[in-house]
Amino acid sequence: MDYDWIRATVDRVICTAPTWISTIIITPSSASKKADITLYDGESTSDPQILKVMGGTGENKVIRFDPPLKTKRGLYLDVGGDCQEVVIQFYWEYE
Repeated sequence: MDYDWIRATVDRVICTAPTWISTIIITPSSASKKADITLYDGESTSDPQILKVMGGTGENKVIRFDPPLKTKRGLYLDVGGDCQEVVIQFYWEYE
């Protein structure tokens, strides 16, 4: 399987199929801010929450999953306050 990546700055559906997440990078909007995101197993914030990631003040937060973290129904990204961008590396199941 080939990995893909996506850069996001707003809430959005990342994938509508089961997904394996390998890396997440979040960047705060400034050196004095803390960024946060929440990931959901599905296509909206109504779906089960997988995890919340919070970065330190003015620091990029890098999380690597080994083995990759698997979702069952897709992947939805909720970009929290003071987050400039999120990069997610993942692969998904083809139907």
